[in-house]
Amino acid sequence: MILTEKPPQYLNVCGKEYAIYTDFREVLRYSEEIRSDSTVLEIVKAVDRMYKHNDEIITPERFGNALDQLNWFISCGEENRKKKPSNSALGMNRNKPFDFKHDGSLIYSAFQKSYGINLYETEYMHWWIFNSLLNDIDKDCRLSKVMEYRTIDLKSKNLSKEQRKLYSALQNYYKIQEERSKAEDDFINALLEGRDPMKV
Repeated sequence: MILTEKPPQYLNVCGKEYAIYTDFREVLRYSEEIRSDSTVLEIVKAVDRMYKHNDEIITPERFGNALDQLNWFISCGEENRKKKPSNSALGMNRNKPFDFKHDGSLIYSAFQKSYGINLYETEYMHWWIFNSLLNDIDKDCRLSKVMEYRTIDLKSKNLSKEQRKLYSALQNYYKIQEERSKAEDDFINALLEGRDPMKV
C-alpha cells in the first residue's frame, strides 16, 4: 500500500475503470463464495457482485482480466512480494495461523484492543486498511497468541520436552476446524495471494 495514494476504489479492466466494492466485509463474503468446487457460473456471479455497475464486465472478452484485477486487489496490490524466509527458519510449521470465519470473535477483540475499533459498528473499512491493521495487531492480544500456538514448530530444537508437550496440547485445542477441503483452501489462498485460482 502506497502512503501517498488512497487505496483503490476502481479497477482497470481492458483499459476502462470500473468501480468495485471495497469494504472488508464484501471481500470476506466473496472469499466464502469462491470455492474449488464452484461451478463456472458461481464464480462468474461472485466476480460480478464485486463490481458496481457491472453490466459491461461479465463478457467472455473481459472476464479473465476482471478476475485478474480482482485477485490483484484482494492481494492488496502486492504483485511482487519479497520471498519470505522458510517456515523452519522462522520456527514455524505449515499450519494456517487464522481463519476469518473460525476466528471472527478473536479478530473483533484484537481490533478493539489494538486500535479501539469496534468492527461491528464500523460502517466502512477499506479491505487494504483492514489487512494492514490486521497484520500489526497488538502482540499481547489473544489472536496473536493463538496464531503463535498454531504455527510454532514442535520439531524446533529450541523447545524443551515440556514446551513441546505444552504447545502440542495448545495446537490441538486451538486447531481450526476444517470446513473446507484442502483444495478449497488452496483455491481461496490463491485468490488472497493474487495467484490464478484456476491453476491450483
